[in-house]
Amino acid sequence: MRFNLSREIVEKWLKTWMFKNDHDKNNKARNIVECKTNLHETHNRLISMKEAREKGLIVEALERNDEFQDKVLLVFPCSNGRSFSFKLDEIY
Repeated sequence: MRFNLSREIVEKWLKTWMFKNDHDKNNKARNIVECKTNLHETHNRLISMKEAREKGLIVEALERNDEFQDKVLLVFPCSNGRSFSFKLDEIY
């Protein structure tokens, strides 16, 4: 049940934010969720930027923006592996 909820949340987030202006947002979001969650052992494990881009995710290297990188690296350890919520536009 929790696993299905995670999939639904990620798919909704991808459609709402990452692919919001993409005419094929439903298929792209579904394909990414299926790819990332098909194998249970991939759950909660990082993927490389190269792999993320190959799967269709839109990613940018943090190293391209020192100010944003500093803010992410300040907040990320605070999560301690737990889910937390904040608006990126508030720290960016």
